[in-house]
Parts: sequence; structure tokens; C-alpha cells
Amino acid sequence: MPQDHFFTMSGPADILLNDPPGPTRTRRINLIKRHRTKQLLDVRFQTHAIRDVLACRMVTTQLIYRKHL
Repeated sequence: MPQDHFFTMSGPADILLNDPPGPTRTRRINLIKRHRTKQLLDVRFQTHAIRDVLACRMVTTQLIYRKHL
């Protein structure tokens, strides 16, 4: 069975779908949503960090290049 990573952290999505409605299911859904949001934020922060490093390198390279002209 293919994994659906949007809805689950580790198991197949049908575990969640076959859960009877109630507090346990709601709690699990909220945990999954929170985990998903955290993953997306982590990716965004990594992207910003990489972009900042690249920008610093570019500026440094330009300064060195200008100095040698």
C-alpha cells in the first residue's frame, strides 16, 4: 500500500480512515497536522539559511573580485 505522507507520519492512511470518530481520532489528526506544519516550517527555515549563505558568498566573491581588478 503506498504511503500518503500528507496524512500520516509513519503508517498507511487507511489506519486513520478506519478509525471510529471520537477524541482519539481527533487527537491523532491534530498531531499529524502539527507534525506536518513543523515539517513545512523546517523546510522554509532551511531554504532561508541556504539563501543567506549563498548571498554572503556572492558578496564576498564580488568584494575579492573588485579588489583584484
